[in-house]
Amino acid sequence: MAKKNLRFGFIACGSMARSLAEQLATVDGAQIVAVTDIIRERSANAAKELGAAEEESADALLERKDIDAVIVATPPDCHAGHICAALDAGKHVFSEKPLTLTVKDAMRCVKKARKVGRFLGTGQVLRYYQPWQTMLDCARSGRYGVPLMANEIRMGGPLSRMNVPWRNKISMCGGWLFEVGAHELDFICEVFDAWPETVSALAVPPDEKLTGTDHHCAYSVNMSFKGGGVGHYLCGQVDYAGSRWSRVLMSGGTINGTGGTVEVTTPVKDKTPVEVSEEGKENPVHRELRQFVEAIRKGKQPVPTDVEGMRAVSIACAAIESSDNGGAPVKVKKPNIE
Repeated sequence: MAKKNLRFGFIACGSMARSLAEQLATVDGAQIVAVTDIIRERSANAAKELGAAEEESADALLERKDIDAVIVATPPDCHAGHICAALDAGKHVFSEKPLTLTVKDAMRCVKKARKVGRFLGTGQVLRYYQPWQTMLDCARSGRYGVPLMANEIRMGGPLSRMNVPWRNKISMCGGWLFEVGAHELDFICEVFDAWPETVSALAVPPDEKLTGTDHHCAYSVNMSFKGGGVGHYLCGQVDYAGSRWSRVLMSGGTINGTGGTVEVTTPVKDKTPVEVSEEGKENPVHRELRQFVEAIRKGKQPVPTDVEGMRAVSIACAAIESSDNGGAPVKVKKPNIE
């Protein structure tokens, strides 16, 4: 007997939600049933385009018995409340990144999912984009030894250029390390398949006249991993030329993803191009949603997991704490949830 579709509701219908909905609509076994947004014009338009019902509020959407799972695509400061409300209503949840803005809220969400017997996933999708997917494949293959250092640079102009007002407020988006950096922090941890043991960071102070936002202009974050591995993330909103750089140093070679393609340089052979796997050619957003649907239908934890979402939150919080204290290292520990 064929399994029933996993029926979805959307809380928020902004640009990210619409991107998710566009991909989810093409995932086998998924059905979009209802949407809601505090801006009723957006939810009305989304409902019409998706052939879904429009609900006047998140509470009304969560009361529906014909919804199995919820996509939370609200601003980050709203995530924890909507995640917990959806879990309490008996729904599985896929939350956009960052999972939450505090470790306490992340823990609350993860524990709630365990308590009510529902699954919680998070949209840390960079690991499925190229060149990062292929870089991870190379790092995990065993052909180039073990990872020693992972470096990520993501610098650009002010977030205010995006014309999304909540991104300008640290109280709503958490700043660059949460709203953008959740992706790169996740990737670095995936290279080492671990949580860092300590995090240290320095930051360029906020300059609202310069950036149009009230959060820090830039961060330099260092992570130390068990066994001596090091991760470094340089990010911010004051590089008007834009910088994107990705490199993993292995004991048996260097994996370079800068420029969008992947090359591996080894002691015996220079710059060998690496082909993208068939799985790596799938639209990354489609892949994360397909995997979420398949995992739920099999009764398994979706990947990226909720604990991996909490990992990015923990690192961002530790980096901010460190930068507020002159770069002093802050210990990070994976919680025992089970």
